[in-house]
Amino acid sequence: MGSQLSILKECDAARRARRARLLARTALASTVLIAALGFALPALAGGGAGAGGATGGADSATGAGGFGSNGINDGGFAGGGGGGGAGVTGGNGGTGVNGGACFVGGVGGVGGPTTGASGGSTCVDAIFGGGGGGGAHGAVVSTSGGLASSTGGNGGRGGNAVEGGGGGGGAGGYGAVVNGSSLTLTSSGTVAGGNGGNGGQGGSPFGSGGGGGTGGIGLDFTGTNNSLANTGTINGGAGGAGGAAPGIFSANGGSGGSGGAGLTGSGITITNGGTISGGNGGPGGAGTISNGANGAGGAGVVGSGMTIINSGKIAGGLAGDGITQADAIIFTGGANSVGSTGTISGGINVQGGSFAPALSTCAIGTPLSFGGPIAFASGTTYVVRVSPSAADSLTASGVAALPAPP
Repeated sequence: MGSQLSILKECDAARRARRARLLARTALASTVLIAALGFALPALAGGGAGAGGATGGADSATGAGGFGSNGINDGGFAGGGGGGGAGVTGGNGGTGVNGGACFVGGVGGVGGPTTGASGGSTCVDAIFGGGGGGGAHGAVVSTSGGLASSTGGNGGRGGNAVEGGGGGGGAGGYGAVVNGSSLTLTSSGTVAGGNGGNGGQGGSPFGSGGGGGTGGIGLDFTGTNNSLANTGTINGGAGGAGGAAPGIFSANGGSGGSGGAGLTGSGITITNGGTISGGNGGPGGAGTISNGANGAGGAGVVGSGMTIINSGKIAGGLAGDGITQADAIIFTGGANSVGSTGTISGGINVQGGSFAPALSTCAIGTPLSFGGPIAFASGTTYVVRVSPSAADSLTASGVAALPAPP
């Protein structure tokens, strides 16, 4: 008891002591307000941050997930370990400050859909929570053919803390990784990313909550010139919830993890008659001082040089607030085109390259309609074919965001 009081006194003393120019030429058919907005690439995937600054491990498509960093001793009430990243084998979670068996981060999942182990949180002397382990990918494919149903492992939960910061949740593993080029694939089952682990709870009376791990990508392509015919379901995993912080001092809730994208890659022809959707973001943790930020939803499709023939559904996931929807499609570069008689829910965001609202094989004047906004970043190109009697067009139900004029 005397040693614990000494820790509290030292912590309390430490607490008191510390403390584009834009341009583009575009044309589109829409009756909505046009506004200039900033654009950002999707958030990087990985393990959740430990309370106090420990970073989560990075995801790897074809290797082992990165290890979460160990907790940082800032002389205050931090110290939670970062969550492990997803990989063919998941990364270990980081160790909470002060060491000992009770603070070891969870070991990453190994092989297939194995779930990442969670960080320790049950010992009475676990002052700072360890990070959860990263989930392993459900499958890695390198040959043409049919994809079997597969699910990535869930990230482990970050460890709860007795008096300090909670550990970060581990990242969810990818549903499947296609590691090769010029492959022809079909999918009629379910390919789903694992869910990110929840962040650990901060201690009382000291400590913030750990961040939730990111959800795993549903289907990730590492090569180019691949084609996919999907009649099944491809889903990104949900982000983990941020850890709560019910204490009095430095009690900030952990951030929710971002949802995983449904499908990512470059140079892909996608014929979709099924469903491709991003995962939902995790809610931020409740804190006495401040609540954690909600995690963003995952986009349905993210990539460059894509041709998408959609007669099914492509949708963005919801943020941790349960309301804000992510983009259905994000183009990051290259020449991209979309032909759709299906449903696109959540909008299209052109962050790089060019975008055509019709396939080159379709008749000029074939319209593209979808539910959500359309956004073009500076330097991108909107490609419209025009004939004497018709022109390609799109109709968006949300805001059309264009770069500001010079």
